[in-house]
Amino acid sequence: MDHAATLRGICEEYLLQVDQLLRSAKPGDGLLGMGKAPQHDPCHDAFDQQVETCVTAAIGEGLSPTEASQLATVLLLFEREREAPPCASWMLIAVHRHGLQLVPLLSSQGAAELYQQYRKAYPLHRRLPVQRELLKALRQQADQKES
Repeated sequence: MDHAATLRGICEEYLLQVDQLLRSAKPGDGLLGMGKAPQHDPCHDAFDQQVETCVTAAIGEGLSPTEASQLATVLLLFEREREAPPCASWMLIAVHRHGLQLVPLLSSQGAAELYQQYRKAYPLHRRLPVQRELLKALRQQADQKES
């Protein structure tokens, strides 16, 4: 099974749902607690759950280092590939925490390459705690296997 393609499909579908939410939103929705704010829609939590399920299932089936690298690349860099509304962009970054499960499965070279890509994609001034944690884990994985 191509888990990277499945994850990409989950992310694409999520962006379509968010786009639909924003198009159907009325001006002032969520303002002063009135109406339904698009950023509080259940689709965001459902997306997180789908990503977690996909990553966990992939790990459970057993991934080669190459497959783990492909899956991690989609998970960690998808947000930079697309123009997404802020409420979706933040969620696409929030699910990066699921990538921590994939790091131990990466080869030294795969971890080093992903480390460089991720570092470039998210400059120091833009990094959130989970992103710093991921970079640290990727660096350790790259260094650990070389020794």
